[in-house]
Amino acid sequence: MQVYDEGNEMSDVGLAPRKPAQAQRKSGSDTSATSMRWAVFSRVMAAIIGAYVLTLLSIAVLALVLPMSRAESVLLSMLLSFLIYACAVLWVFATRSAWRAWCGMLLPSLLMAAGLGVWWSVR
Repeated sequence: MQVYDEGNEMSDVGLAPRKPAQAQRKSGSDTSATSMRWAVFSRVMAAIIGAYVLTLLSIAVLALVLPMSRAESVLLSMLLSFLIYACAVLWVFATRSAWRAWCGMLLPSLLMAAGLGVWWSVR
């Protein structure tokens, strides 16, 4: 059974309480904390910027590809944009690393941008 002592550190009942986290830190842990902060910042930027770009390009592609009238396809793609953005943001924070989050936002965005470029050049 584990309980919290006054230092907010978990300790086993009957054993000596653990030392506070600051006492256990070593000089190398500051760099790991900084790298963790940068990883979280990178994921937040991937969620904000990357998901926005992915959503923007996907609604442009959907508006062109959906087999209905132009007004209906634009309306449906705009309605789907909320779902696309929410799923992209969730996916960014569900991946194992910030690198995968950025790749997951940029690779589909580049593919859709290339498809839009081809469509505009053929048109």
